[in-house]
Amino acid sequence: DRDRDLALEYQKQKWSMPWANAILDEGFGSPAAVALELVGIPRLVLVDPQGVIVAIDGELRGPKMEITVAKFLQK
Repeated sequence: DRDRDLALEYQKQKWSMPWANAILDEGFGSPAAVALELVGIPRLVLVDPQGVIVAIDGELRGPKMEITVAKFLQK
């Protein structure tokens, strides 16, 4: 959402989304969005502790998600 307050209010009132969330004040043109190739939301991105993208989108949906995450938790 382009409005930080609206996004936070939605999270508070409608859906807590108990995972890490980020709001990029500069939107899709921000350095973080460009680095993560964010062109729309939601975009699923798994980043390792060194900041390397290790999985995106389809690898993190449905039954594939558990397999993908388990693979990286074992490392």
